[in-house]
Amino acid sequence: MLPVSRSGLWPPGWRASASRTAKPRPPRRVALVGGRPEPIVIGAEDRGLPLAALLGGDIADTRAWVASVLGNLAADTDNDARLRETLRVFLRCGPSYTQAADELNLHFNTVKYRVGRAFARRGTKVAADRLDVEVALLVCHWYGAAVLLPSGSEAASHDR
Repeated sequence: MLPVSRSGLWPPGWRASASRTAKPRPPRRVALVGGRPEPIVIGAEDRGLPLAALLGGDIADTRAWVASVLGNLAADTDNDARLRETLRVFLRCGPSYTQAADELNLHFNTVKYRVGRAFARRGTKVAADRLDVEVALLVCHWYGAAVLLPSGSEAASHDR
């Protein structure tokens, strides 16, 4: 894992705060907890990284919160990963099926279908809890399996 920023390896604020604490710097903390088997590059200015780093302090509590917000969509399966990523991009885009399709390099109808499936897996559409859903999806994006329900768990395998 190599954390980088446009201005160097660490933004100035992170460099200063890291010298005052023994905690790992935010990109490193996210990469270590995420436990991805493949090498990754995390940009210090990557969207949502500081928030994800803050939520990673107690990973068990974060996992429970993600499951309460996303329901069955929090299952650690390839299919749910595709649905989560599509929903995350869709919500970030306005929500706009067209913009999400362009960003994901997918057909409009594919995005629309996946968003519908994501709502079905979650058990409800995104409404008043949109901020919670977006943050939960962001945490899933950065931490991966560390904040997801094991695919064989009862909560992940039964619809609400």
